[in-house]
Amino acid sequence: MAGDPYYFETEPPERLKKLVVDYIPPRSYEARLVLSQYEMHDFGVYQTNAVQIYLAPGKDVDVYAAEKMYADQRIEQKEIGVDTARYIMEIDDRWKEFHTGADGCWGNTFTYFHTRNGRKQVDGKMIMFTMPEEVSFEEMKRIMDTLFAGLQPVRSCEKQKSVRKQHQQER
Repeated sequence: MAGDPYYFETEPPERLKKLVVDYIPPRSYEARLVLSQYEMHDFGVYQTNAVQIYLAPGKDVDVYAAEKMYADQRIEQKEIGVDTARYIMEIDDRWKEFHTGADGCWGNTFTYFHTRNGRKQVDGKMIMFTMPEEVSFEEMKRIMDTLFAGLQPVRSCEKQKSVRKQHQQER
């Protein structure tokens, strides 16, 4: 679960679905954690840290964590915004509140899916959050180790480019 705590306290369930991430993956899913640091060029050049959480069946999760996808897949994106300059992340009753210093979009959810017989079939998810400026890369590592109870990042990348292309792979 992740999003602005104000939304969890005030929004009705149907609207809440559009504003936050409240996702319990199937038991067959595995998780991968990717921590990264990259340059932002929106308002000058500065470094920012981000966490990506990949959730998918074991045979697929490493494909997504490698920033690839299958040729027959599509991605559906949902922004995760805040209106109170803070967001929480909660995993299995462990949680952390982040003070962002600003409202706006602080994360995204990407749903990997394909269509079979006209029906959408979800193949996995990626949840990404940008860390507030005062959270260092080392502190982000420590926080994620606590939240994810020792799940080691598959990749910890410092100083990456800000734009990533999704590569396609055949099933």
